[in-house]
Amino acid sequence: MDDDQGLLTLAREIIYRAGGWRGPINLEFRRQTGSGRYYLMEGNCRLNGYSYLTTMNNVPLPRLVVDLLTGAPTPSIVLPPPAERVPFVLGFRERVIVHKG
Repeated sequence: MDDDQGLLTLAREIIYRAGGWRGPINLEFRRQTGSGRYYLMEGNCRLNGYSYLTTMNNVPLPRLVVDLLTGAPTPSIVLPPPAERVPFVLGFRERVIVHKG
């Protein structure tokens, strides 16, 4: 969830060059520390496992998809201020699970 205008422009350009898209799409980028350039890591043209992050940040992605599919008007997406955004959290198991099957 980022409102960096350069990143949004890059995402729009990628979508345009891929032939366009209407519907949910999740582009995952990584920013290179030294140059500050963004690199596309993955693109998902569907609701994926991280979709709950959009809902946690007040972006009702499932509702937007239903609206797109039914032709209903879609509301404007307004991201919460940066201090109120819920970031992605990467978690690991605290202990190894041994399968005894």
